[in-house]
Amino acid sequence: MIISRYMTLCMIIWGTFIDPLKPKSYKEFDVAPIIRITVPRKKSADDEKILNELIASLKSEDKLKHGTFAMDYIDEKGVILDDEWHKDF
Repeated sequence: MIISRYMTLCMIIWGTFIDPLKPKSYKEFDVAPIIRITVPRKKSADDEKILNELIASLKSEDKLKHGTFAMDYIDEKGVILDDEWHKDF
């Protein structure tokens, strides 16, 4: 499966502030990733099925235990469409 070239990965710390002047190991915190996928098209009926397959694959390979996928769509000019949705796992 090819994931959009617009895909962005970022890690966040739920409910915890990390002081940038006193960095610690991320292993000391409960880190949950947010994976944002932006695709240059309208929402498709198969998007949730594809996302569920991706989540199942990542979990079965012990790549991720939990996190959030956010899916948003843009038009050909880069304008964000109102079809954004997310799924926690």
